Amino acid sequence: MSTVLQDEIDALHREAAALARQLQRLQNDDDEENKSGAASLMENAMLREKLKQSGMMLAEAQSILSHRMRAQVIHPMETFIHLAKDPAERRRTLMSFRDQKLHGATEFMVKRTRFMDLRRPHRHLESCEALNGDCIVEQFAVIPFEDVASVKQVYDGLLLALFHQEYAAWEKLGVLAVCESDDADDSSISQSRYLTEMAPGVDLEKNGAMFCRCTDGSDQLRVPHGLVVTDSIDEDELYPYDSEHRLRLDLSSIKLVWPCPRHDSSQSDTVSIVRWTRARIHRPHSGLPMEIQDHVRGLVPRWSDAMNKTVREYVAQHRGLDPN
Repeated sequence: MSTVLQDEIDALHREAAALARQLQRLQNDDDEENKSGAASLMENAMLREKLKQSGMMLAEAQSILSHRMRAQVIHPMETFIHLAKDPAERRRTLMSFRDQKLHGATEFMVKRTRFMDLRRPHRHLESCEALNGDCIVEQFAVIPFEDVASVKQVYDGLLLALFHQEYAAWEKLGVLAVCESDDADDSSISQSRYLTEMAPGVDLEKNGAMFCRCTDGSDQLRVPHGLVVTDSIDEDELYPYDSEHRLRLDLSSIKLVWPCPRHDSSQSDTVSIVRWTRARIHRPHSGLPMEIQDHVRGLVPRWSDAMNKTVREYVAQHRGLDPN
């Protein structure tokens, strides 16, 4: 259902773009006969009407997607992860998911970016309340780094920000976060749990796994790229959730770092981070005031903005530039 619908939406986008280009050619045509002829005016009007119809169809398709977001029990990148108390068993469990998560994330992002110009900034944010009252926030963004040619440089800056996010992001938001993490021998997998005080007497906990890879290319994406995939831990025997009294933030995300080819010699080297995030905020069983719910709902985009700023600072520092 979702794949078919997305294909239909992609087809509508392509049709609308083609119609817009055709209309622009007519408007820019220097031929006096075309500019003044009745046939040209009629064709112009027909193209405008087709563009309006395509816009209406896209609006209806977007309504279907918004409804699915609210009713969707699981999303394409979600995996049930249960961690035991034993450190060795925890690492084995995470390792067993690594290749699967990286493969699925690459496939998802290739499809999600198929018709996009990744040299240009882009941001789409949508939030809703699930049928059970949980808050869902989904965000997709393209963050270009102009005049940067090294994928590894941006990827390293991204990892640095993620591994120090209690300072890189939470502190910038004025939030105190305490982090507990496993000491992993393999840098491609890690687990961390954050406990944050959102307001007096209101704590939020986030427990997630992170899977990383930086490569010169793969069967799915034959260009150098870096990939960071995070998913929430569903059950953790070492850090059990306190659903009665605490907010719980389940966060799934994909961050893909890849080069953007030049279309002509006038363009500069560009490396972009393409980021998809889906957050689900479970309310505590004891309830939550509405003003706190609104504050937490805005946390995900603010956190993302803080992380983006930190990555830019790290990349600029590495290149000896002023990040401002």
